[in-house]
Amino acid sequence: KLVAGGGGGRGGGPRKDRPQYVGPDPVLGETYTGKITGIQKFGVFVEILPGAEDGSTPGLEGLVHVSELHTERIRNCEGFVR
Repeated sequence: KLVAGGGGGRGGGPRKDRPQYVGPDPVLGETYTGKITGIQKFGVFVEILPGAEDGSTPGLEGLVHVSELHTERIRNCEGFVR
């Protein structure tokens, strides 16, 4: 399960000063293969849909929560996904 958001941080909405993802919307229930872009204690960030090749717009990123990575408890996300 991936949670995709607006990337706005604590403000609750997308930041206006950053380029926004403009590609196709993800399909609910679809399985995607993605690239891990960040690792935190609470989960990993994954880019599931790429942005523009020239880097002018970002890809679509979301969070895979640590509880969704495995059926057993994971104490260290970094060690698990590497």
